[in-house]
Amino acid sequence: MQWLFLLICFSGIVIAQSTNTNLFQINASNLGLMAGLGACIAAAAAYNCIRKIGVSEDPNVILIYFSIITIPVSVVLLLLNGDYVTPSPKDWIYILCMGALTQAAQFFMTKAYQGENVGTIAIFTNMGIIYAILNGIFFFDELPAPIAWLGIVVVLTGLILNIIYTGFFKKSKSEEIVHDVESVSE
Repeated sequence: MQWLFLLICFSGIVIAQSTNTNLFQINASNLGLMAGLGACIAAAAAYNCIRKIGVSEDPNVILIYFSIITIPVSVVLLLLNGDYVTPSPKDWIYILCMGALTQAAQFFMTKAYQGENVGTIAIFTNMGIIYAILNGIFFFDELPAPIAWLGIVVVLTGLILNIIYTGFFKKSKSEEIVHDVESVSE
């Protein structure tokens, strides 16, 4: 069932990324959408690896490897793009804050993936599209197209269904365990 809810959330993201009002004319050649899909696949692989490692590795080790991989990739992309601009002192403050918050978020996300089912945690990463749209509204005065609002509703529907399902599933499993323990003790 969680795969279905993940598919619902993913559908909402695709809908929200549509640049027109016709759901069936999504521009597949859009580089941003393709980069996002690639990032989703890479993130899914990384999250599964983190879960597989489990509690055998400290989250700080994973953070170090994260930096070891992302810094060279970022430098290569910067060199390929060639649009480097030296940040102002104010920009450096923002960059340092983003770095610190990213490290904190990565640490706690790693802890979450190590301690919980990947499907339960991963579905909440779909909230990113909602945060992106809200940031666009509040910080850049970007009003999303009506199709983006439909995408948000679809993502939220998938999330809510997942929460309801996992809550029911965990409750029924815990009742089953209590029943088994009671029958063994008799």
